[in-house]
Amino acid sequence: NDELRLQLVQDSGLTPQNLPKLVENNPLVAYECLLILLQNSPEPLKNEFLSALVGMDMTLHTMEVVNRLATYNVNGGGGSDDQNEPILHPEYVNLFITSCIASCENIPDRHGQNRLVRLVCVFIQSLLRNNIVHVQDIYF
Repeated sequence: NDELRLQLVQDSGLTPQNLPKLVENNPLVAYECLLILLQNSPEPLKNEFLSALVGMDMTLHTMEVVNRLATYNVNGGGGSDDQNEPILHPEYVNLFITSCIASCENIPDRHGQNRLVRLVCVFIQSLLRNNIVHVQDIYF
């Protein structure tokens, strides 16, 4: 079944280069595709997709996909249990948080910046609440 799902994602033409379009147009499908790829692909391919995800412009959809991946555990499925290995490695989560903060700093429009800061705060609160990140990891 996993092989069939992986083959379907591979046949769809999804690449790290066109991942941003899928995330913005259909974050739930992007999440499911990334989940399949991260569970069944070799490390170099996983890293390409994760780098593409972390390097995307920060939007609500991007944060939604990263949050879903961060709260999914390899052994136990969705939800956060410290005994399960996370599918999204902490360094990618930390890189994404850093990217989110940088995006907030670079918004010239004050209203847009305030909106984005609130969104990032909710995102980080979710990660903290689910024990995905710890305060000492993100406090710089």
